[in-house]
Amino acid sequence: MIQKKIETYTFFAISVFFIIIGIFTCIDGTALMELILFLLSIGISFRAIVQIITILRKRRGKIATTLIESGFQLLFATFIQYQTPLILKSITIVFGLYILIMSALHFINYVIYFRYHIRGSFRVLCEGIATLIFAILLIYKPTDNMKYAEIVIGIYMIFLGVSYFIDFIQMVLPTRITNKMKERIKISLPLLFTVFIPQKLLFRINEMLEVEHDTDDFNASKSNSSPDIEVIIHLAKNGSAAMGHVEIAFENKIYSYGNYNRHSRRLFDAIGDGIICIADKEKYIHYAIESKNRYLVIFGLSLTADQKRNVQKRIQDLISVNTADYYPDLQLYEMGKIPYGDFDDMSSDLYKLANAKFKRITRGKHKKFFVLKTNCAMVVDYILGSLGKGVLAVNGIITPGTYYDYLNKEFLITSSNVITRKVYTKETL
Repeated sequence: MIQKKIETYTFFAISVFFIIIGIFTCIDGTALMELILFLLSIGISFRAIVQIITILRKRRGKIATTLIESGFQLLFATFIQYQTPLILKSITIVFGLYILIMSALHFINYVIYFRYHIRGSFRVLCEGIATLIFAILLIYKPTDNMKYAEIVIGIYMIFLGVSYFIDFIQMVLPTRITNKMKERIKISLPLLFTVFIPQKLLFRINEMLEVEHDTDDFNASKSNSSPDIEVIIHLAKNGSAAMGHVEIAFENKIYSYGNYNRHSRRLFDAIGDGIICIADKEKYIHYAIESKNRYLVIFGLSLTADQKRNVQKRIQDLISVNTADYYPDLQLYEMGKIPYGDFDDMSSDLYKLANAKFKRITRGKHKKFFVLKTNCAMVVDYILGSLGKGVLAVNGIITPGTYYDYLNKEFLITSSNVITRKVYTKETL
């Protein structure tokens, strides 16, 4: 009960914080940032002075190293205090560069849409042009256009705060009332934060394993019943899952979208054919953990009979409409179509070890895989969209980190149908 109250009040506090900060940012973001930088400089100075006094009183430890470190902290605090306008200008330029990256992603996506005759290419082009103009204005004249950046950031923070407030409402109101709120718009964290969530989560799990030798503090269930559908998030130190990978497990099958055709990969493997992998769940999980050295974070959801039918229809449409069979190299060799080779690609491994079948998407926005746009998370969003569980990212980009952040919040809401959270590793398999 205490834990539930803490979680509830935390959601409320976060929502109020974002809304207030967002309003002040829209009104006078410059003054707010000046105050934050002033408090930051005071805090750094106070910490440095405490370190100096402590080390001089005790006369123990690395005195010289501590004094040098504290000196640099005082210099940094002084720099913040007297160069606030320069820092504010730099922050605006950095924000402009971030928008410029978003614009580049829109243009890459437009090229994919245009080349493969995918509907919606004109909208993607307009988004790219609009974000490019905004980015240029912020970078070229940061001081003059700082106010526009403040308004955009302020509005975003207000919406993020409202999203957290709705989460809070769902935690305190009866289920019969909150069920009507299931299809609300969800505001996700910015791409800049969500792409790093998988690595932070991996570090946290490793820390639990090293200190406690288990992950019981992370594993939890809100119900005695088994979930009807699961969302699986992959974590890895490096390789294709370094930024995370997300997929669906339903009726003992894994449905995973990715760039499974190694011969089609371009732009450092960021672009390639969009292919759906359909594999046996248990064999696939063992392969991912034992052969690929991954950790899996699995969220389980309970479904009604109607929701199950909706999910079945979405999955069936995904794998049977505008698709063609794709055969990995090992299977092509067995069919006598190519000579013998190493066959060390992931699709061949899955075919051999997890009874995997593959469907290449031949038409539509998922025809081409693009790691920061039409990626694995977008297909999961399409499937869960039938439940009112889709995640709407403000920047139009959904990542595995976005999905972890969203599902973890839903798990903390008592009335939500995200009922289980579990980590699978070699130690817990």
